[in-house]
Amino acid sequence: MQHVLIVEDDEDFREALNHLLSDKYYLTFADNGLDGLKKATGEQTPDLVVIDGNLPVMDGYDLCKLLRENPKTRNVPLLILTGDENRNELKGLEMGADDFIEKPVSREIIIARIDTKLQRFKELKGSQPQHLCGDVSLDPSTMRVTHGGEVIELTALEFKLLKYLFENQGKIISRNSILESVWGDEADVNDRTIDVHFANLRKKLANFPINIKSKYGAGYILICNNDTD
Repeated sequence: MQHVLIVEDDEDFREALNHLLSDKYYLTFADNGLDGLKKATGEQTPDLVVIDGNLPVMDGYDLCKLLRENPKTRNVPLLILTGDENRNELKGLEMGADDFIEKPVSREIIIARIDTKLQRFKELKGSQPQHLCGDVSLDPSTMRVTHGGEVIELTALEFKLLKYLFENQGKIISRNSILESVWGDEADVNDRTIDVHFANLRKKLANFPINIKSKYGAGYILICNNDTD
């Protein structure tokens, strides 16, 4: 079974999630953000973390950010649980969240979301050839992007976005194409979500000889080294 860590302070909701998911995943639980950080970065790294956005001690968004900064968990898929009253999708995306699940949740929806993220994470780590963009190398088998031996730290979703651009470098890729290839059938993703992820990705690549340009009304294009647009 794949290991899912659930960080949720509501005892009744933890028990409900345990009832819904324990026959499909190996579950561990934490009831506050700090405990969740310790468990996620401990000896047993989870395959995915479900985080309530409103946690005591350390809130779910700060936890998400710290997990993205930690080498052990930077590529682990992170799903944020939220209610309408405290949903902050923009903040969550900036902190590195991969998806949001609104409360209350059904077994079918949460399992579909978890399985989709786990499968895509597994696919990213599969044996595939390296891709080059000038002096920048992208290796799907290790999920590493490097330049001159320096590792460029990316989240799993940022890695997938960049991999898709590497595979189509020099071509303008529409938002619809990006949406279908990277997010698939996930209904909650919109243009703003895509743009936020690209903004984060471009910040991380700012000091490297690689450039992602936005083409108004058309999409995005990857420019390598001295290529021109």
